Amino acid sequence: MDVVQRLEALLSEEADDFTISKIFKEALSEYKSSLSSRFEASGGKDFLVQHTKNIDALLTLMYKTVLRRFFGIFVPMRNSIPITFVALGSYGREQLALHSDIDLMIVYKEVAGFNTEAIIKAFLHIAWDARLDLGHRVHEVDDLVAVSKEDITIKTALMESRFITGSQFVWQITQQQIEIIRKTDPKAYIQAKLDEAQARHEKYPRSMQPHIKEGVGGLRDAHLLSWVAFVRFGVGALRDLSGRVFSDNEYKEYRMALEFLYAVRSSMHLVHKKKKDQLVLELIPDIATKLGFSKQSLLMSKVLESMHTINLFSRITLAKMTRYYTPCPHFNLLRLAYHGHGMFLIQGRVFMSLKKVPLKSQALERKGQAFLEALGTLPDVPLAFDASVLLHAKALENSIEPEDFKAFFTLLKRRFVGDLLELFYDAKILEKLVPPLTKVIFLAQFDGYHHYPVGMHSIETVKALAAVNDPHVAKLYDALNVHEQALLKLIMLLHDAGKGRVQNHHEVGARLFKQYGALLDLAADELELGAHLIKYHTYMSNIAFREDIFNERVLFGFMSLIGNVTYLQWLYMLTYADISGVGPDVYTPFSANLIHKLYENACEVVDQEARLSEAAKRLKKEQSLQKNRTFLELPKTEQKKILAIVSNLFFIKYTPTEILELAHKAQDVQDYTYYISNEKTLQIEIFRTIPLNLAFLLSKLNALSITSMDVFKLYNDLKYFRIEFERTLSEQDLPLLEQTIKASFDMRKTVKLPDVTIANEDITLDCDHSKTYANLQINTKDQKGLLQYIMTVFETLHVDIATAKIHTIKKQVRDQFLIEKSDNLCHNAAKITQSLINKV
Repeated sequence: MDVVQRLEALLSEEADDFTISKIFKEALSEYKSSLSSRFEASGGKDFLVQHTKNIDALLTLMYKTVLRRFFGIFVPMRNSIPITFVALGSYGREQLALHSDIDLMIVYKEVAGFNTEAIIKAFLHIAWDARLDLGHRVHEVDDLVAVSKEDITIKTALMESRFITGSQFVWQITQQQIEIIRKTDPKAYIQAKLDEAQARHEKYPRSMQPHIKEGVGGLRDAHLLSWVAFVRFGVGALRDLSGRVFSDNEYKEYRMALEFLYAVRSSMHLVHKKKKDQLVLELIPDIATKLGFSKQSLLMSKVLESMHTINLFSRITLAKMTRYYTPCPHFNLLRLAYHGHGMFLIQGRVFMSLKKVPLKSQALERKGQAFLEALGTLPDVPLAFDASVLLHAKALENSIEPEDFKAFFTLLKRRFVGDLLELFYDAKILEKLVPPLTKVIFLAQFDGYHHYPVGMHSIETVKALAAVNDPHVAKLYDALNVHEQALLKLIMLLHDAGKGRVQNHHEVGARLFKQYGALLDLAADELELGAHLIKYHTYMSNIAFREDIFNERVLFGFMSLIGNVTYLQWLYMLTYADISGVGPDVYTPFSANLIHKLYENACEVVDQEARLSEAAKRLKKEQSLQKNRTFLELPKTEQKKILAIVSNLFFIKYTPTEILELAHKAQDVQDYTYYISNEKTLQIEIFRTIPLNLAFLLSKLNALSITSMDVFKLYNDLKYFRIEFERTLSEQDLPLLEQTIKASFDMRKTVKLPDVTIANEDITLDCDHSKTYANLQINTKDQKGLLQYIMTVFETLHVDIATAKIHTIKKQVRDQFLIEKSDNLCHNAAKITQSLINKV
């Protein structure tokens, strides 16, 4: 049995109002539970219209039921009862959101003989008992004009009235009253709504978590267009102005964006199960699924682009509808402020005609170049642009040619070019002037860090260079000539152009910069500089915020990639602008201090070419290692341990596979462990955390010729020794070798020093090798027991070896030791040298 039949049965039984209300409550509950499936079936298209009609039907049935309660089978024609039901606000626009209040106005005419008050009360009681989210107002029809003067919100609501049910006669009188309301002080009304919109935009600015209803380009901006159109022209639908204020194509693009936002808002209400108008990050996955987007980023890009489209259309359309109707206070002064090229400048704001009259210089059919050159004649100060300028900029959407790119680059020489970039962005021609930005202009960044999508972030980075508030960066930036400053701004504009792709966005961005820069005829070294900076544009901040900026391994690794002082200085400026463009107050004194300290420390090592080369080789090996599947399968803590090994030589000497094998062997070493290989030649590997009596071990192996020995400090007090010999050892001698290795961990054992000779000129001790390490080199003739002797001297003097490279070729020893600096090491350099020359 359907709802109507059930109600008829209850009315026949003269059931009470509460029982009747339960029927409506159940029907409403069943309807709400079906909304999600209804939305999916329609794909969101016309969903709100259908929802509005369903609510209309429910209210109509409620009113019909009330009349049956009052009149029984003698119900008069509804036109004969001086009551009419009117939808207001979004309900009146047939755009009722799922969890918004149903704005209903009940209008009546006071007529003797009709108990209108009782009928209205009965209706409201049933609606309330049915749990209908009703926001209602009741007015006598002759009071509507007076009521509209109480509050601008009430006036707005009344102007969006739509007939639902009831007396057509009362509705006709209501419409007459609404026409009076529309014509009452329209200029003051429009100005108040424009002021209201400005305050709303300041409260809800553009964001990657946009407010779909109140934000810039939100639904409220579309409502504002309808309100102004109704007051200004008396049209009930904005589309009625197509061909008069805007073109059919412009309206179609706007309407498609608007319909999409309504679908997004509906899905937000369905997902959140209550009124929710800000698209916060946690809602995006479910909304993307509900709207059929394969990627969350695609949803957000379309949301941002749709809001941009609505904002652009709204600004231009509002200007056309209101400029000559409610002119700005200084509008009459425009004639006195003619700047030239069709532009007027007053109080830092630029105006143009609202008619698409081409600039005189556009007769050359180079509209884009002419417009850009005209903008270039404006004073280089902070500027704001009226919607009329936006109109002319948008008109160039299909007129920009590659030849215009150079005129655009010339504008980058302006200090306050950020205002022009915002104009191009708003007019949707920035991506035409800079094609590499096409794919990222509305790309959202879900990293919990960036406040803006890529396009806006890129503009903010350029704007940060207009007034550098870091004195160290300002000094470097001011030292650049205007061409160099323009080049840096171009780099900033394109630094994230590679985002949104499968490939690394740094690499893609570098490639895009070179392609676009070539069209600007940039020099080869400028192309290389820009590409290099974009490739490593996050490197300086990553190092500053995540690494030990006083660690020399970190510094040399950093500078091995950056290259030279010039590149470092440009990267410093780029890093400042990049962080400043993330959002307000992100570039803090703390971050400024960290980055400057890294810059200073990097400057100190930039001239040490040999070590930079060594660091570059290490970095290349690290990068190879980080792509290795076995390495990536290790726990993150193990990965960090391996990459933190101090010795560059360790990474240069061993392949990624060998490094991983050593890391595997080093796992779970308590005191020590060792490995013996006796295939082509004898090789001993020892991992130890406790002291090793290396002098004793070498003395016992004196009979064997050592060809090389590596000593590396790994991590967690773990040292690695690798000793290689000229030949193999007989199998019967291997057990004795193992006993010798084990005995070498007895530090009480002593050995007789061999008789060796080392000359003073054979020794080089560089105490300034680094802040942490000294470098000791011994180049002398090969002698039996030489290595044992050197190690005995080191142990006697408590010299801690971090890395050792022992190499013998053609009976000549070339040994190198990286020694950890102690408090007295370099003060006792002469003593170390003397001890090596003379027997200790």
